[in-house]
Amino acid sequence: MIHVSKLNGKMDRMIAIGTNTLKQEFCQKMSKVDRDDWICRYCYSHATLGNGYRPNVKAALDRNWFITERPLEDHEIPRFYPGDVVRFSHHGDVENLQHAENYLAIVRANPKVIFGWWTKRPGMVQAVIRKHGKPENLFLVWSNPFVNKLRTVPPMYFDKVFNNVTRDKFVDQQDCTGQRCRDCMTCYTRNDKTYVVEAIRKR
Repeated sequence: MIHVSKLNGKMDRMIAIGTNTLKQEFCQKMSKVDRDDWICRYCYSHATLGNGYRPNVKAALDRNWFITERPLEDHEIPRFYPGDVVRFSHHGDVENLQHAENYLAIVRANPKVIFGWWTKRPGMVQAVIRKHGKPENLFLVWSNPFVNKLRTVPPMYFDKVFNNVTRDKFVDQQDCTGQRCRDCMTCYTRNDKTYVVEAIRKR
């Protein structure tokens, strides 16, 4: 069965589904980009899973790898309670189209649950949404890979763009620095606020 993570800290009272960053070809490629303004250089997941700090988390994310390999059977799709807030890819990103198809199947099976899907692969996610349609309970967030360079939302299907900045930049625009997600819900609400700015954490 899919491992579902119960989150704490900033994402207290939320749940998530992810995969091991260290196994993903895409994440490994992104981590090797040699740019000072590249957010993957600050990757919390890559750092903690790679140094053995959270072996139980790594093992659970490894068990989820089958999501990238084949379609989910109906009994494998988790069912959540109405009003739950679920985040996809709190660790890792979508590895391939099958992975994206399975995430969308989970959303469609839980119409009364709010889903936030973060990705640096908008083209792959857009391809799956174009094929199946976008459920009303799904919020798509593009993770801008550049630090201190604010970007706008991709034109198709996406609701928000998540920008990362250093604490001394765009100070008056930082709106995701310190509070809990469930107390804010900007990323899980369709409104005029289409971009979010967070100060990056030091590793």
